[in-house]
Amino acid sequence: MKNKLCLPFMLIAIMMTALACSEDEPTPDAQVYEVTGDNFKFYSNPEKYEGINNRRATSEFCSFDWNIEKISRSGNTLEIEVNVPETCEIEYEMIWDGSLFFVNPPVANIFLNLLSEGCQNSESRKTVVLTVDLSQAFKNLSTEQLTTINFNIQEVCAIVDLPCNGDCDVSN
Repeated sequence: MKNKLCLPFMLIAIMMTALACSEDEPTPDAQVYEVTGDNFKFYSNPEKYEGINNRRATSEFCSFDWNIEKISRSGNTLEIEVNVPETCEIEYEMIWDGSLFFVNPPVANIFLNLLSEGCQNSESRKTVVLTVDLSQAFKNLSTEQLTTINFNIQEVCAIVDLPCNGDCDVSN
């Protein structure tokens, strides 16, 4: 008798859990757009994100060594410190697919991609800081979402993902 009574409640609990943990749902009013920062471009673009994800860590796509040294967030400002060859002219791209991983709190996955023609690895290195105004980059998210969202920054040329939960200070 107890088993007959428990079964409906267990089914309801399983269904509620499955619905609450859906992955990569499109953000309401998600749009394809581009935001230009001081030294980078931010893209909200599912196709560009998928293309980068499919080529991640391939040698022909990554012609020089670079890495994320540190990520820090304070309020609506996200800073990413990147170690690169000193003499290279590099274009920095941040690519978001426009969706959130709906856990509590939600997570946005962002690729960091570096582009350069003819850049050669060298012993001489420098650190570049990308400063992102989150309210501009994630312009289709509400103020409440921006306050609670966590970020997962993904290096394109390595299988390295750095989480930034709340106000963070994360070193690689």
